Amino acid sequence: MTWTWTEVISLALVRSGVVGEGQIVNANHLSSGMKALNLVLDRLDGKGLALPSFTSAITFSTVAGQARYTLGPSGTASVRPETIITATCTIQTNPVTKNTMVWMDYEDYEQIPSPASVTGQPWNYAINQLWPQMEIFLYPTPSAVYPIILTCKIKWIDTVGAPDLNPFTVAEVPSGYADALVSLVSLELAEIFRLQTETLIQKAANARFLIAEGVYTQQRDALQTLPVGLFPWNIGISGRNP
Repeated sequence: MTWTWTEVISLALVRSGVVGEGQIVNANHLSSGMKALNLVLDRLDGKGLALPSFTSAITFSTVAGQARYTLGPSGTASVRPETIITATCTIQTNPVTKNTMVWMDYEDYEQIPSPASVTGQPWNYAINQLWPQMEIFLYPTPSAVYPIILTCKIKWIDTVGAPDLNPFTVAEVPSGYADALVSLVSLELAEIFRLQTETLIQKAANARFLIAEGVYTQQRDALQTLPVGLFPWNIGISGRNP
């Protein structure tokens, strides 16, 4: 069965006790429910519990001599990811090869005396979590044009669209997630109207666990610790004198 955003909100209103069974849901109820839903989605993003689906749509090409790129509105790429799972650098040779880059702590990147002076194929990336644009720095600084593919988790709204733009569209979420959203929105509404119960609190906790389990299971096998054919940057400098 598919669920629209309006159906998710309507059931949450009933489950929370704000609306009685058989009572007509009015515009004020739906407005409160939509605000609660958007707050829940934002909270899930903030906790790293984005939808369990990766998107490889965040791509850009490097510029020779440029290490810094921006991800977000009006940036190098228009979408700001919540989490970068893998970053791949494509080498335009024959045949084409794709090498997984290794994450570098941004503070470590800043400690490099002159990162722009080291050029070549980038093997590492560092993230500066600015808002609304995230900065990504590549190391070594690209010496040519390299297509970069970021496998990411992005915001719920960037994945499913803003529910309030068309509340009657189907909530395109995995099986089990409609019920999880109803439970989370129910508790949000119940707390607003001082109607929370232990049952609602437990259902919401189970919903968060379901989503967290999906995120963990998906990320566990996607993460890599070494790039193909090269030691990561931190191992390469481990013997360097301070």
